[in-house]
Amino acid sequence: MNISSQKKSPGEVMNEIYSMPEYKLWQRLQAFNTSIYIFDKNFTELRDLITFLLNDPNSETFRGIRNEDKLRKLQIDIIRRLHNFVAASLSLIDHTRNLYEKLYFGNNRFPEYQARIDNEFVKDSLSQFVKCLRQYCQHYRPPDIGFYVSVSNTEEGMIERKKIILLLEDLKTFDSWNSAAKKYMNSQKEYIDILEVTTCYQEKVMVFYQWFQSRQTEIHSDELKLFKIKQTELTLLILEGRVNACLNNKQDMPYRLEELFEGIFLSDDFEAIEKLPFASPDRSILSMNILEKYYNIPDKLSEKIIRLYREPGFLEPRK
Repeated sequence: MNISSQKKSPGEVMNEIYSMPEYKLWQRLQAFNTSIYIFDKNFTELRDLITFLLNDPNSETFRGIRNEDKLRKLQIDIIRRLHNFVAASLSLIDHTRNLYEKLYFGNNRFPEYQARIDNEFVKDSLSQFVKCLRQYCQHYRPPDIGFYVSVSNTEEGMIERKKIILLLEDLKTFDSWNSAAKKYMNSQKEYIDILEVTTCYQEKVMVFYQWFQSRQTEIHSDELKLFKIKQTELTLLILEGRVNACLNNKQDMPYRLEELFEGIFLSDDFEAIEKLPFASPDRSILSMNILEKYYNIPDKLSEKIIRLYREPGFLEPRK
C-alpha cells in the first residue's frame, strides 16, 4: 500500500472504522477483558492481604492486645475483599453468558462452549460453593472469619501452620446452599480455608478464560484481521501526516523525537527509547524496530522517518 497516494484523510478512515461491524466486535471483546481483570484484581487484593497476615513478620504487631482494634479492621477488610471477589465472580459469569448469547447463541459458531461450562462450573462443587457464597455475602450477611493455627512435630522441629477460615457451622445457618455447594462443604472438616478455596477457584477460572479467548480469536480471525488492516491504515496515515508536517516545517517542527509516535507506541516502548541519549543513532534504530514490530511500514514512509531523524531540529528536546 502506497500511503503517499492514499486520498482518504485520517478522519474519513476513522469514520469507516466506527461503522465497521468488526470494530463493534473488537469493542465487545475489549470490554470483556475488563471483566476478567476486575475478577482477577479482586482475587489478588484478597490473596495479598491474607498472605500478609499469615506470613509477613510485620503483621505480628497487629496480634498484641493493644492493637486488637487494628487487627479487627484488617479482618473486616478481608471480609470486604472476599465479598468483592465472590461478587466479581458472578459478574464475570453473567458477562460471559451475555457475550455468548450476543455473539454465538443459535449460530453454532462456538458449539463446545456450553459443554465446557457445564463440566467445569455448573456440575463442579467448588464453583457452586463460590456461587452460593456470593449469595451468602450479598443477600444474607457478611461472613465471620477466624484464625486457625496448627502445630505439628517433624524431624526438622515444630512447624506452625496458620490459616484464615470460614467456619462451616456459621455458613450452614444459610438455607440457600445448593446440592453441589453442600457437597463441597461436606468434603471439608470444620472450616473452609479462604486462601485455598479462592486460589483454586481463581486458577480454574483463569484457565477457562485462556481457552475461551483463544477460541474467540480463532472464531473471529477473519473479522479481527479486517479491523486490524483498517486500524493500520489509519495509524500510517496519521504517522505520515506528522512526518510530512515536520519535514515541511524544519524551523519549528510540530513533533520532536518520540512525540512522533504518541498514540502508536506503548509506555514500555517509550521507556526503552528514552534510556538512550537524544543524539544517539541507536535511538532512531530502536524506534524503527519498534514501529516495524507493530506495522508493515511502506518503504517511502520508512525513508521519510529516517530522513527526519537526521534533522537537527527534530533531535532537539523541547525546553
